[in-house]
Amino acid sequence: WFIAMEEGHDGTLADVRKKFERTHGKKVFDPRPSKRWFVNNASIQPTWGKLIRILLAIKHPKRIAMDKERVRAFQVDYFGATNSDHAMLDLMPLPSRSLSKWFYANLGIPHLESREAYQRRYRPVRIELFKKLIAKHKPKAVVLCSFGHLRSVWPAIAGGAFRKLNIG
Repeated sequence: WFIAMEEGHDGTLADVRKKFERTHGKKVFDPRPSKRWFVNNASIQPTWGKLIRILLAIKHPKRIAMDKERVRAFQVDYFGATNSDHAMLDLMPLPSRSLSKWFYANLGIPHLESREAYQRRYRPVRIELFKKLIAKHKPKAVVLCSFGHLRSVWPAIAGGAFRKLNIG
């Protein structure tokens, strides 16, 4: 499983609303309706490309060099699909353009007036959700994707602090 901070977003609030309507009430959601990354000749999504390389290295350990076309094909055909053997999950459920921009502030929705208020309200709930999901499904590995949460959020999900390993 891959758990990232939040989905990136370069669209509008109307786009977020469409996604919400498409995914509301579902436990699992397949991102494929947003065709941008899942069509032939799509660009390799920068973050996903790295994660796909991890998956491919695990699945095919003798094939160290993974060319771009292999990564692109995996992204287009398989990455994040509901019938795949991996999961793409986000710590925080609302997509955002960047850490410095918060375009939900003027919606008049409690707990969305700022990123800080949103995280105070929903981060603990999401941490507990992920702990329960991991305990229930027992994935072979969980990759926590963000150094920004290395000391704060990820230890809460993992059940303890991380220690530095020297590999040499």
